[in-house]
Amino acid sequence: MTKRKTLLGLLASLLTLFSLQSAAVKWDAEWIWTKQKIGNPNTWVALRKEVDIADFDKIATNDAITAYISADTKYWLWINGEMVVFEGSYTGGPSPVKPSPRVDNFPIASNKYYDQVDIKKYLKKGKNTIAALAWYYGANGDKGTHISARIGGFIFQAKVGEQLIISDTSWKAKQHLAYQPVAKEKHRRVAAWSVNYDARNDMGDWGNDAWYLAGYDDSRWEPAKSSKKPPRAPFFELFPSEIPTLNNFGLANCTNFPASKFPFVSDGKKIKCQLDFNKNFTPYFDIEAPAGLKIHIKSNMRLNTIETFYTTKQDRQQFESYSWLNGRIIEYTIPKGVTIHGLKYRWTGVGKPVGHFESDDAWYSRIWQMSENTLYICARDNFMDTPDRERGLWIGDVADQASYLFYSMDKPGRDLSEKSD
Repeated sequence: MTKRKTLLGLLASLLTLFSLQSAAVKWDAEWIWTKQKIGNPNTWVALRKEVDIADFDKIATNDAITAYISADTKYWLWINGEMVVFEGSYTGGPSPVKPSPRVDNFPIASNKYYDQVDIKKYLKKGKNTIAALAWYYGANGDKGTHISARIGGFIFQAKVGEQLIISDTSWKAKQHLAYQPVAKEKHRRVAAWSVNYDARNDMGDWGNDAWYLAGYDDSRWEPAKSSKKPPRAPFFELFPSEIPTLNNFGLANCTNFPASKFPFVSDGKKIKCQLDFNKNFTPYFDIEAPAGLKIHIKSNMRLNTIETFYTTKQDRQQFESYSWLNGRIIEYTIPKGVTIHGLKYRWTGVGKPVGHFESDDAWYSRIWQMSENTLYICARDNFMDTPDRERGLWIGDVADQASYLFYSMDKPGRDLSEKSD
């Protein structure tokens, strides 16, 4: 009986802790999206808000301004045209809404995480433009890869002095129609989708008149539709993420295509852009082309399921495909005659691989580097078996990875292990 009381007391304490964590933010913000009854899978929505901050100069120099942000499923955030968060919101959830047995191919309603981001350095006195691109997967993925709320949603809340900035129907929202439907692999152990982008339908993305910049004319956009405040279904409770937003290493040239090799004209053959080692990346290009040509991008990984299909617009254009994949070689197929001004990639990950081992035997040093990087590319939304074939959370994988992460990863990587508790 004593053991039972002790166990019940421990469970009660844990439930109280979780409740306190979720209640740490009093949510005045609302979940917003375009008009929807049930979410359309693989939908990208652009959201904008202009806000006038009168007392910004009265905020103490050392005071942070924390934004609380979440999405089903992913988001990219700009403030005054500057990228603040690259791929925010971790998939999965901290806990089921109610106790449920795990059954394959049967998603369990789940609470969600929110990110905490200091946005102070991006703000200014006067008019500010906050913009977000949100991507709704609408796919769960097998084996615990992700749990969808069945509708898309984005939520934002920040307090600037005494001024509260929240997502609500005062925001503007528009489906980004450059992102077109695309087929999905039959097995669903990767919840993310490939990208099919038609630049003829873009909204100035990556240009000087992009929709996320200040001064963009959004007068024809509709007001965002509200799905009410947390903790209402289908998003339920929001808990602070154990892990900070992804570490963005920035755009970089491939090792065999330094800046000095550009520009050149494509001969139509496959271009193999080499990375220095296997990384989780998003591919980027800068080209000049006529409208209507087809470009294809994939990695050298045999079991990779994420690809990019791009249709050109007229003249000079830049593009970065936001659905990450992994590999050591990026394979670009660009039609003959297209002028290529740049081929790059963006490396992102959870924290940094900070471990170090060195031996006078180069073989041992190389084995360490390979092992450390294998662990790093298998750590993102959760620890996973592989970043290409399957991105599910398996406790067996975590048991192996946890033994090594304390030697090779920094605090965000160690914190990621909490998602498998």
